[in-house]
Amino acid sequence: MKKRVRWAYAAAAMLLGLAGAAPALAQAPDRAIEFEDLGLDRWLDTSARALGMSAFAATASDATALAVNPAGLARAKRISAVGTLGAAHTTFDYTYHRTTRTSDLDEYAVAFVGTTVPLPVLRGSLVPAFGIQRAFSASLALGYHGFNEPDEREDRLELQQTGAAYAVHFGAGIDIASALALGLSFFVLDGGVELVRQYDTRGRVVDPDVHTFVYESVDSDVDGYGARVGVSLYAASWLQLAFVATSSAVVELESSIFVETTRQVDNDVGSFSRATSTRTTEYKLPYRLDGALAIPIARSFLFAFQAGYCDWSEATIDDQRLITTGLVTVMRPVVDLRAGVEWTSNQPPLRVRAGMESTRAVTIFQEADRIDYDQLERVQSEIPQLRFSLGAGYLLARRVNLEMSLGYERSDRASVTVTDVRERFNVLLGGGYWF
Repeated sequence: MKKRVRWAYAAAAMLLGLAGAAPALAQAPDRAIEFEDLGLDRWLDTSARALGMSAFAATASDATALAVNPAGLARAKRISAVGTLGAAHTTFDYTYHRTTRTSDLDEYAVAFVGTTVPLPVLRGSLVPAFGIQRAFSASLALGYHGFNEPDEREDRLELQQTGAAYAVHFGAGIDIASALALGLSFFVLDGGVELVRQYDTRGRVVDPDVHTFVYESVDSDVDGYGARVGVSLYAASWLQLAFVATSSAVVELESSIFVETTRQVDNDVGSFSRATSTRTTEYKLPYRLDGALAIPIARSFLFAFQAGYCDWSEATIDDQRLITTGLVTVMRPVVDLRAGVEWTSNQPPLRVRAGMESTRAVTIFQEADRIDYDQLERVQSEIPQLRFSLGAGYLLARRVNLEMSLGYERSDRASVTVTDVRERFNVLLGGGYWF
């Protein structure tokens, strides 16, 4: 996708997205897992405070509000700069036909950098802001070995994927009245994903004398765009309300694919081949709505709550919806719930916080066979993904804010063939400076 086209249509993306996805044809549903593998079903946290509290839309007040609730920018009354570094450790337990494998993955990256520049206006301030966020993580590590009963063959697979999509945010918040603020932000995605997939198969009934080895390497460039609008209402000294709408977003992958295939045939001549190809794939992410409230109590405690809604059944790949032959959507509407509390001391200027998030899995079908993607099975587990977090912040010399938060999340899914358990430990270190 040309960058000039992407920028020209960024503003229109929000209006088109909020209107809902256009009707589209159904296609083979087994590609739905790509949304999860690319990390497109979940935005990453922008700051240590956002991770620590979980529910952050009603309390964001610096450049990170661009990615959470742009109306919160209006609360920034001084020029400021913020930055966050992140590290994560993920463990994958993957059971395939009663054979279990465990793999680990470590990630280190800049999570967010941004700045705000308040400008005086008639009723308060107009606050333009700019920021760069590590929005989606595509890192993945999977492997299994076992007998593939439906295809009657022995399978072995190793899959390693790394990459991320970064969002360049720009927007502004403005005071409309003493108790009302509006905000609008746009984002442009840019990044890359590298995938290496190695597998070998051998039939038990069909072609038992043929052993096939495949090495596949995929290098993809990621582009995309979208927008976000927010409203903040300070209804009373003890109640803050926020509403955020995120447009449907277009994410495009331009991929270069290299495949090397070796076939060994017992007592016969095998074969070897190499092939290179290119492919462009467009993913359409559905719009998202968030409502949040924050309740300050006695200047020491802040309770925050947030609920988000996203209808993933409207997601498309190359303008085609993902529906089974029985007209059942492979992905579903999802509501995620968040809650957090923050305590602030007078002396020293210390903040301590904790949060929790509950999110149901986006996919209701799980791809069991990642070799030729021909086994789509319904997930039996309805246990939501849970995340718990703790954090603290310290204000130094009234200008420098230091933050740290720890998060732990776990998700598990089960189908007839595959059980997938993932645990993730996340650490964010951040800081801000007010000029």
